[in-house]
Amino acid sequence: MSQDEDKTVVSFRISARLAEALSTYAKANGWVKAQQGSRGGSHRGRDTGRTALVVHIIEALVEDRLTILPRQPNPFPVEQPMQVEVIQNGQCLRKIEHLGHTYVEAPPSGEYEIRITNNSPHRRLAVLAVDGINVINGQNASYDGGGYVLDPWQSTTVPGFLRSNKECARFTFTEKSGSYANQTGRGTTNNGVIGVAVFDEKPAVKYTEGEMRTSGGPVRRRRAVSSNSVDLGTAYGRVAEFSTSNTMFNRQDHPSLVITLHYAVTEKLVEMGVPMDAQVSPPPTANPFPANPAAPGFAQPPSGWR
Repeated sequence: MSQDEDKTVVSFRISARLAEALSTYAKANGWVKAQQGSRGGSHRGRDTGRTALVVHIIEALVEDRLTILPRQPNPFPVEQPMQVEVIQNGQCLRKIEHLGHTYVEAPPSGEYEIRITNNSPHRRLAVLAVDGINVINGQNASYDGGGYVLDPWQSTTVPGFLRSNKECARFTFTEKSGSYANQTGRGTTNNGVIGVAVFDEKPAVKYTEGEMRTSGGPVRRRRAVSSNSVDLGTAYGRVAEFSTSNTMFNRQDHPSLVITLHYAVTEKLVEMGVPMDAQVSPPPTANPFPANPAAPGFAQPPSGWR
């Protein structure tokens, strides 16, 4: 076959990732050099077990006859090992990623819940804090505070500050002056932030009878059964049923992941430059875990509550 007769090679449309991979492969195996020397079948003689289609694609790649498609967003992104959502009236409030922070567009009032999903094949501990307060014991949140244990792939919804193993005080959006933190003398510095410190479990250790223990605070398992904009906080709301029980979890020394959500009304997000305003504000300063030592017990109501 003459050189002219060998010109009938199909043009291909392939992805940029495939083009990059094939180009690297061709150069590593000397196909580019062989192609530059001849358009005949010299490099085809080196084809041991490769299909003609791959050969044609690499020929077209070398001769710059490929239409490279732009990289497309991945329709199946890798899930975070722990997912946190803010729920109101059964609907997930909108989350906005901006400048390395995650924001939640919240209404100025109303009760809400926090849904935590363990997207991993292992048990994990989620230490949950709202406005810098551990939602189980009501103390300033720290990584070694009590949390909720989730089985592999389990999702649980936390509706409020824990008052006992049978009830909670509902999370309720409010102006910062009415927040649980402010009502208990902790001010409003850490208002508007939800944090989850995620811990993996240490390998099982055998203890003799009477020596079983956990590290840190108690852990719980959910039973199956200049501006005019409002600065938000979370109030210690009405009492609601919420059943939990104690379980064993030997946490690692440090969290494997810390998730922080900053929540605010739409107007406040605009003022902060999230995301429709071009102005950029300094990063949020509210700290979900002020790092005070963990304390046992439940979240006690503020003075004058009910």
